[in-house]
Amino acid sequence: MKGQRFFALLLVLNIAAALAYASRNVFMPGMLVAVGLVGLFGRWHWEMRNSRRVILFLLVTLAFAAKYRLTTPVEEMRMERFFGHPQWTPQTEWLLGLIVVHFFLKPRKAILNAIPFAGLLAVFTTGLIYERYEAGVMFRIFAISYIGLMIFYYNSLREPMGTVSAGDFGRRQAVLLLLLSIALAGGWLIGTRWTSNQLEVESLLNRLEAPNLIQRMFQEERGTVEFSSEVRLESIKRIHQRGGKKVALHVFSKSTPGYLRAAAFETFENSRWNTDAEVQILEPAETAVEHLELPYDSAVFVPYAADSRQWQTLDIWPSTRLSAGMLAPLGTAVFQAPVESILHYENDAYDSPDLYSGSVMLS
Repeated sequence: MKGQRFFALLLVLNIAAALAYASRNVFMPGMLVAVGLVGLFGRWHWEMRNSRRVILFLLVTLAFAAKYRLTTPVEEMRMERFFGHPQWTPQTEWLLGLIVVHFFLKPRKAILNAIPFAGLLAVFTTGLIYERYEAGVMFRIFAISYIGLMIFYYNSLREPMGTVSAGDFGRRQAVLLLLLSIALAGGWLIGTRWTSNQLEVESLLNRLEAPNLIQRMFQEERGTVEFSSEVRLESIKRIHQRGGKKVALHVFSKSTPGYLRAAAFETFENSRWNTDAEVQILEPAETAVEHLELPYDSAVFVPYAADSRQWQTLDIWPSTRLSAGMLAPLGTAVFQAPVESILHYENDAYDSPDLYSGSVMLS
């Protein structure tokens, strides 16, 4: 039994290493491995009936659910956030915890056979955390090594059935080597296909974000686009996928603007882009801008001192709700908008707490 527990621990170690690499966090995977070592080399191996085992697994599930509840912000516990890539981490930790619990129980053959399949599910959920192609290569390495460990694990479960001739032993070893080669090649092929179809998988997960079809239709009909001080990578992709060919805004200009900025982010931390840019509050200008005729009666803001006799103007009509975001070309010298103040970030992004749905901006 020690050999079986040893290979089971190696399976847990493999998944824990993959999880730590994917989530960039070694605390929880390392703690699970440490608990597994205690169960492997300790003397606490209890015999339990199936009913009590079920109760124990439910208690472990409740413990991981409580840990998820206490460590996850409330706004990220909605259904659409639960299926995001970083949120697959608690599912993998939970599966690892269920496997580690077996190290403290007296083994039963059916459970021993089921342990690697629970690990396979953990490998799958770990793969959902990887978002970059270069990390996909590491995931394939972890997955293939897990398949190899599974073969050795099941080999340790075999029971001797008598003497075997040298010829039979050689043939069995050849068959085992062939199966291992097929498993390794298949694992690499599956990993390659997984990477090449990553966008399709993410699209499927995005379609699962809405709790029901009615809400999904309502969200698509509303067509909301929001900007804030932090943003997830998948939220940008979601805007493109849900928006389709819908018009986000109309821009009237004699020349093509080329680039409009609504927000800018400099740092990436905890799966989010953030900005630490300093902000300046702009108040309405008290004097008119020379050589510039403005078509509206809204307040005028001047972030940069500029004097031009050939102004290039953009008339921007948003058809969606831009939450605290103002689109403008870089280096915009004059704003006209129905707001009381404008926030000017040092990265040349603008927003206003007074901006409302469909408001017209002139820059």
